[in-house]
Amino acid sequence: MITDTLKNAHQYPLGVAWTKAIEFIKPLDSNTPDGEYPLNGDAMFARVMSYETKPSAKAKFEAHEKYADVQATLDRAEGIAVVDRSNLEESVPYHEANDVVFFETPATVPALVDLYPGSFVFLLPQDVHMPQLEVGESRLIKKVVVKIALSELGL
Repeated sequence: MITDTLKNAHQYPLGVAWTKAIEFIKPLDSNTPDGEYPLNGDAMFARVMSYETKPSAKAKFEAHEKYADVQATLDRAEGIAVVDRSNLEESVPYHEANDVVFFETPATVPALVDLYPGSFVFLLPQDVHMPQLEVGESRLIKKVVVKIALSELGL
């Protein structure tokens, strides 16, 4: 996991796909329409979405096999809990078409990131994450997730 501000994102030498993802995110704001945005066929695409944040008891831990995520909020804050994948118990097996596997909530959650507009979190397959968490109280947020095929990152 990497978390930082968008203005510092250029400091991470993760290649052309990384740069394209960050450049796509930077101009987005709360007026960006929800939907899916193609960036490079199946190798890279983005989803802009709006939803209510929720308490951790109503959220789920998930991970991906084929894609890395670059997540950023466009309006208001969202919490994201992150744990290492090793020794976690699956609650729902991997679904290849959706590239997602769900996990039971572990006893200890070592990282909680509060994501605000202007910041991002970069998540790889080992980064089991619970997004959509409320920061303070539940509120409607707008967020973008750029999905980058691991092969585009040389991983």
